[in-house]
Amino acid sequence: MNQIPFNNSEFQDTWLKHFRNSENPTEFTTFGAIKFYKKSSGVYVNIGKNITNGNYYSINANAQDFKGNMFMIYDVPSYFKVAPPENSKLKLFKINQYKGFATELQDYASFDDFFTAQFKSGSRYKYRRNVKRLEACFDIDYKIYNGHISEEEYEHICKFLKKNLSRRFGFLGLDNNIVSKWTYYHDLMFKLINSGEGVLTAIYDAGKPIGISFGFLSEKTMFFAITSFDIDYMKYNLGHTTIMKLMQWCFDNGYEVYDFSKGQYEYKDRWTNLTYNYECHILYDSTSIIARARALYYTNYFKLKQFLRDRNINRLYTQLKHKLKGNDSISIAKFSIEKLEALPETISEKNSIDIKEDAFVDVRYHVYQFLYNNPEKAKDLKVFQAANKNIYYVLGAKHTLRLEAQADA
Repeated sequence: MNQIPFNNSEFQDTWLKHFRNSENPTEFTTFGAIKFYKKSSGVYVNIGKNITNGNYYSINANAQDFKGNMFMIYDVPSYFKVAPPENSKLKLFKINQYKGFATELQDYASFDDFFTAQFKSGSRYKYRRNVKRLEACFDIDYKIYNGHISEEEYEHICKFLKKNLSRRFGFLGLDNNIVSKWTYYHDLMFKLINSGEGVLTAIYDAGKPIGISFGFLSEKTMFFAITSFDIDYMKYNLGHTTIMKLMQWCFDNGYEVYDFSKGQYEYKDRWTNLTYNYECHILYDSTSIIARARALYYTNYFKLKQFLRDRNINRLYTQLKHKLKGNDSISIAKFSIEKLEALPETISEKNSIDIKEDAFVDVRYHVYQFLYNNPEKAKDLKVFQAANKNIYYVLGAKHTLRLEAQADA
């Protein structure tokens, strides 16, 4: 388990560069591969702090360089079952912080075997229908990058990844840590994809990335870390399609665990077969009064954070952060949609518009929603804006539509 990606030099060096001004890490023979930065006198914190997706460490029972110190190790999955030996002077407090979710794949011969065991036939049909509708309406391509990605392709994907994250969380009215730490993630993902320690999957519509996910890799575990999708395609459930493609890749490449990481969401309940706790580990020299006092202080601090988290204070906090940063909440204008026999005679080519332009984002959203239940190729549609700027017409091979923006109530 020393090969966990968050203990590797590329991850640690990148994190230190962005958050600790490239200071040298502090190593203790007590803790094996995991390294620390010095928070204050006698207090050390794991490199990566709370933005890893699962820390592992081992304890050298013969080492004594923990003396007089206290250590914080964030985000240790409970399934790792790490603890000091019973007779050690190094003692441990464990504090539950988040619920974690994972899918164990090793008991299944293939993705299809897992899919059949995990979901009823109705759910399998819906997921596959989403893929068929997506491919029926758009020029879809799927790519997975692991071991190599060109800088040009990476920058193209990242432009849409950041845009989609900002728009999605603006739609939810929440702050997003990926966007706020963008330069760090942008730097890290490129390095790890090319070193083989990261995997990125992208769903393209005519060359435009509309669904993107990134995961960290250990020798047998894929840690699902970042995912985004273009909300114009919300009806098509791109998140589930991305999971299907990435999980198939895990089976094809011998990965035994698809770890969905921290945070409880409805889609995780559907796809996972293992729940666990993310723990904060506070380790301290029990012979030192100061180290023990510090350990008790931080233990109570993390218990208080979890108490507030259990009462959804963290969600209110992310909403407040979103507002204090001056971020605009995003909403989609409402439209009425009416089927017509033909376009009005007043509409001609001079009224034509391109709904891929940002000015027509609300129109595009509703047209794509309509196509889900009435499949035909989006690229073959012609869209027109009437003299009344709130009215639009859509001409397709199968349908002619009139859309009118609705005034807010």
